[in-house]
Amino acid sequence: MPNNEYFPNISYGSFVKELKNRNFMKKVSLHFRCLVMVLMVLLSIQNLRSQELVSSHAFVHQGSEWYYNYNNFWIEGYVKIGYIGDTIISGQTTHILKKDLFYYDFIREEYEEIDLGAEYICSNDDSVFIYRHNRFYLLFDFSALPGDTWTVPETFETDCDTTGVVVVVSAGYTLINGKTYRYIDLQGESNSDWAITGRVVERIGTIENYLLPNPELCVIDLFEGGPLRCYADDEIGLISTGISVECDYLADIVVLDKEFSAKLYPNPSTTELWLQLPENILPEQAQIELFNPTGKLLYKVQPASRFHSIEIAHLPTGLYLMRLWDGERWRTEKVVIK
Repeated sequence: MPNNEYFPNISYGSFVKELKNRNFMKKVSLHFRCLVMVLMVLLSIQNLRSQELVSSHAFVHQGSEWYYNYNNFWIEGYVKIGYIGDTIISGQTTHILKKDLFYYDFIREEYEEIDLGAEYICSNDDSVFIYRHNRFYLLFDFSALPGDTWTVPETFETDCDTTGVVVVVSAGYTLINGKTYRYIDLQGESNSDWAITGRVVERIGTIENYLLPNPELCVIDLFEGGPLRCYADDEIGLISTGISVECDYLADIVVLDKEFSAKLYPNPSTTELWLQLPENILPEQAQIELFNPTGKLLYKVQPASRFHSIEIAHLPTGLYLMRLWDGERWRTEKVVIK
């Protein structure tokens, strides 16, 4: 019978029972410690992921640039928005984003550049704010849930209301260049004069439409920018949506032919377009094609006579391209549908 400082004055049976109990408790204690360690590791990983999400998905970064498409009637180009520095507004560190419009005017056949001014943006872990009317408005909230709403300000002066309301349609996560980002899908509330529509991805911004609110109901064919072409910054590099061959490409159609000899009238037109072939081009040799501004073929025909009409009432307003094959080469001319 053992008799020491650990088991003093106990029977052999009691000693065996005590030993079994202690071995059992050691096993339980070991399993418990292992479980605690696993839980601590999982919590640490989750915390690291959360910190990475917050720190790496801030909205404005060094070198941030957005390129948004611009296509309005006979003008085609893009809006460039670039981060140029910081300032302090109402005690908040605020990022300055400069806006410039670059376009080609197909009527005047000239390249133009317009300074659209600057925007002042600040953000926290979940939200992006824009400074307007001497206050900060919520622009995006990536923690929002479907059904949430908030008020957004106008982007430029019109006769409309100075604010509108956006509604969150859905929210989730998306994978871009191997990284996971939160997104929200937005639309304007009914009867709202201003809205942000389509998908908005944290750090990148809007995809299907312009970064800032556009008019919804009170103004037709007046907007500052369209869908996203590209986003880039010094950390993640370039992200392209593929809607343009280059971020800063000015026109997605070919250069117009100065020697287009056929008569095209009326131009601009709304319902019907007439093409009169010159006497030196035979109808059986000719071919007529009509393209939209993105280069999609809409119409193709071999004319039956020197006078040929094309119905265009179903086409949206804007700038189009007509090509004429004269038997030897293609000749091109712009068409404006209004």
